[in-house]
Amino acid sequence: MNQNDLAAMATQALISVLGGAASTATSQLIQDRLNHSARGRTALDGLSASPSDPTAQQDVQAALTDEISGGAEFADRLALLLHASTQQTTGSVVITGSRLKHNQIALGPLTINNTSAGRMLLAAAIALALILLALAAYGGVRLINTDDTPNSQTTTRHGASDSKPSVTASAAGTATIRKMLPERSDVDAKLFPKAEAPEFAPATRVPSCQSVPECHKATAAGNVTYDGVEGTGHSVDFVLFAFPDADSAHLAYVGLVNSHHPNHPKVQLAKRGEESQFFEYREQTYYHSDGSPDLDIPPELIGRYVWFRQGPFVAVVEQFGGDAALQGSARLLDMSAMFADRIVRFQGR
Repeated sequence: MNQNDLAAMATQALISVLGGAASTATSQLIQDRLNHSARGRTALDGLSASPSDPTAQQDVQAALTDEISGGAEFADRLALLLHASTQQTTGSVVITGSRLKHNQIALGPLTINNTSAGRMLLAAAIALALILLALAAYGGVRLINTDDTPNSQTTTRHGASDSKPSVTASAAGTATIRKMLPERSDVDAKLFPKAEAPEFAPATRVPSCQSVPECHKATAAGNVTYDGVEGTGHSVDFVLFAFPDADSAHLAYVGLVNSHHPNHPKVQLAKRGEESQFFEYREQTYYHSDGSPDLDIPPELIGRYVWFRQGPFVAVVEQFGGDAALQGSARLLDMSAMFADRIVRFQGR
């Protein structure tokens, strides 16, 4: 499929949602991508105002064509979601591996090699559709709070794994969030060599927050993503929300934790912040030729993530990757401890 066809399919998916259909992972991915450029935002605003306007539709399609041509990873994820959506209504997703005829994953006209990297790419797209990974991390910066002066902040430094760190309430702005997000030197550059630009957006634009009303009270939100070597499927994403006070942060944390997908079981690991919960990403990645899941093969572990709260801040660390990247739970434990420490360290600055 060429770039113009992919952009046309994406535009139609977006028009459907703007016309009143339920929001989907695909439409959220498209809107997030358009929102990271001035041209994209203008086109999206025009289409939102008049979804049936041919000129507005053409503007969005042109903007998406540029984004697709300039972002191979975005194009791949968009194609996966669009074709997965098509298969849900017109046929079955067929995954054929060594148990069947070929070593390929077929999604309509889209074919992915059934290698560990190919399965990781598909599983990552499925996980994205299920829990709507926060702030899809595609470059650019979108500021949402120009008041970067924290109000009435007092911080007592504790270790990241301390069960009761003392972090007081704060109406934190984007500058505070920016300081807290992990920097290049905080993340293994050999395993995750590609550093995305930090992104900032209203909490209501963050997919994981949209279905949790308590999360909408956040005063600022941001994320940063570090990707692995191309083709490995490895990545780690750090997302942070700031709330007016610890009580509102607690309510949002509870809502976010309780909204997890059934295929993502809770696991008990070390505590982070004042309250935390770890999860595993497990997805069914093998199917019979008729589209039914192959239950002889258990769901594959493709990643882990943790939600935690420290005072008025709620954070999530999400990691995708194979055994070399995950190292059991050790790597996620290390990265979440580092993130928790940065939140405590910079909260009062």
